[in-house]
Amino acid sequence: MNERLEHLFPEIDFELDLDERTLPSIDHFAPAQSDQAARIRELTAERTAAYGQMQRMMADINRLRESEQRLTASRQGMMTDMLYRMALLSEYRKGGSTESVVRIGTLAALLAHAIGQPDAFCDVLQLAAPLHDIGEICLPDALLNVDEFDASLHHEVQVHCLLGARLLASANDPVLATASVIAESHHERFDGSGYPRALRGEDIPLAARIVACVDVFDAL
Repeated sequence: MNERLEHLFPEIDFELDLDERTLPSIDHFAPAQSDQAARIRELTAERTAAYGQMQRMMADINRLRESEQRLTASRQGMMTDMLYRMALLSEYRKGGSTESVVRIGTLAALLAHAIGQPDAFCDVLQLAAPLHDIGEICLPDALLNVDEFDASLHHEVQVHCLLGARLLASANDPVLATASVIAESHHERFDGSGYPRALRGEDIPLAARIVACVDVFDAL
């Protein structure tokens, strides 16, 4: 023993006894271990709750998506039915037939597909093509029942193209927008002899050129 230290601290025993009696017991660590275990259980419970909430949110999102898909399909069905009935109205007005409405749309879509147009264009064309003469519902009965036209009457009939384009014009719906273009330009001719704007060649919109061919074919 260092005599100097012993002199300064006479009551302190510097001999350390490290036998089992001096080691801390398990109970000494128990509170810390217990707190850690409790925290782990708490975090696990929070993670489980968060995972369950995420699953419920995904299920809600899927239900909303399915509901929106059904609503969209319903709207599309209503739109298709409305366009078909508008085309029927045009045909009935001029004494046409239901079969002609179906043929014009189907043949236009088939011809567009045959020349390599994308499916989306063909689908739109099938719905838009039967509306090509919708402007004729605005014409007087006398004009629709005349077999031969003089120059003045022929000019009045030509107006149905512009009337149809106005009836169908839409900035938001692709089918109506395409139908409007067709209604206006389906009487144009490749050589520029058509009406109402005497367009020629590829200045005539493709959809209108296709319907012009199909309309003549169906009439023949």
